[in-house]
Amino acid sequence: MKKTNIIFILILSVSVGFSQKGEIVSVSDKVGTVIDAEENQFYGLFPDITGFESAQFYEVDGKHYVARIVIVEYSRRKIIRKKYSSREYFEMQIKMDSQPILSDEDRQNIGVNLFFLHTEKILNDIPMGASVSVLQRSGKKIKGELISYEENALNLQTLWGLTKISVWELEKVSYRETIMERPSWIPIVFGFTAVAGFSIAEVWNRQQTPRAEMRWFNRIAGAVAGSFIAPSLYKVVNVTTSPKTTFTLTDFE
Repeated sequence: MKKTNIIFILILSVSVGFSQKGEIVSVSDKVGTVIDAEENQFYGLFPDITGFESAQFYEVDGKHYVARIVIVEYSRRKIIRKKYSSREYFEMQIKMDSQPILSDEDRQNIGVNLFFLHTEKILNDIPMGASVSVLQRSGKKIKGELISYEENALNLQTLWGLTKISVWELEKVSYRETIMERPSWIPIVFGFTAVAGFSIAEVWNRQQTPRAEMRWFNRIAGAVAGSFIAPSLYKVVNVTTSPKTTFTLTDFE
């Protein structure tokens, strides 16, 4: 586990010691006294808890146990409690003992997909200038060029100006680290836009029935106008066909 997470758990443990009587217990030697996210997924200890980061069990008396669970919701940590009877706790121990020990390989395979626990690192690793698309909690999508990530916020340069998006509002982030250039597509794109402009002009001619010389003028003007759009379309094609990396920053999917 990361140092910051360990420090958080230690602080939590100390605070619990002052707020409630109870001894920290280990549900199994396979996980120790602190159950992390990888162990939880591997052993299926808290299948109904979304955004699970870590948990500790406390024996309140000889008959009851309390799990103090740390969850992450939109990059913010919260603490919830879950009570267990001695029977439920014993059944969990049996479930644990019947399963193999979590290997380093399994831990790595599980942890690589727990994006919601590594939001800060993920956002710091996105290169400046990358083409970024974000989905906010409200369902709103914003696309732009990443200018900076500071003070827990992404600063994106969009078509409408500089937009600041708080990390607390992020649900999903996609980015394209590099935009692939395809020079061989330039003639195709220019040809497509020229033909499209020519075709639109021809539709106009059929609707308006101008004189013969004006028809050819409209056709040529349409093809030229279409060619002016080609550079922008070429850029859009390069962006949309470049490899994209997507991270879901919540555990709700």
